Amino acid sequence: MLHVTEAKYIGDYKISVAFNDGCRIIADFEKVVKSDHRAIVQQLANINTFKDFSLQAHTITWSNGVDFAPEFIKSLQKVPENAAKWSKERLDTELEKGYNDMLKGRTRPAAMVLSDVKKKYKV
Repeated sequence: MLHVTEAKYIGDYKISVAFNDGCRIIADFEKVVKSDHRAIVQQLANINTFKDFSLQAHTITWSNGVDFAPEFIKSLQKVPENAAKWSKERLDTELEKGYNDMLKGRTRPAAMVLSDVKKKYKV
């Protein structure tokens, strides 16, 4: 079961998040906050409210009671804006980082990671 193990506000609607599978991401909540029409989620549009969160029950929970499943948070990973234009060398560097993460406990084979990266970045 996926759990959030660390969360740190880094600016705007972005939070640096670490998971128990060893993955670290920058989750960008801007679209969620601006497109979810539920009043409780819309309260997070106030940046001071957004910044007021803690870890509870293995996920990020805001002071107004809003929380999201770790799997959903992981899906909010901010993709580098120019990733599709990365050079082969830059892509190799990013893949190497992913491979090193795998060595630290990730269990997906590198070939699967490469395939996912190519799809995600349209390379």
